[in-house]
Amino acid sequence: MRFADGALVTVATFSGPVEYVLHDGSADPGPAAGAVRAGPAVTGAERERLLAAFNGGFRVGTGAGGYEQEGHVASPLLRGYASLVIGRSGRASIGIWGGGVPAPARRSTACGRTCSPWS
Repeated sequence: MRFADGALVTVATFSGPVEYVLHDGSADPGPAAGAVRAGPAVTGAERERLLAAFNGGFRVGTGAGGYEQEGHVASPLLRGYASLVIGRSGRASIGIWGGGVPAPARRSTACGRTCSPWS
């Protein structure tokens, strides 16, 4: 699709479900994440299904964001901050930690917080 100002927008569609998986970094959080199944490498069949990859936007040691993966807390998430929460089903939601996410009945497998909701 091309807009009047010349900007080009490309949209991709995918059939079937999308599953979110959080992989820890090789250096950050590194060992702080604990022994997790989804380590720093995307390999095998998972690589064949890879749709997108991006970094977390902060280093855990700076205190700028919280990080939890598979029950291991590398840096505590703080109430009132925006969080990406990935449930055991592989579905992701974004919300305010402690104010809607995680949902009381849903157990999460991975969480990351990168900013205050007023940023």
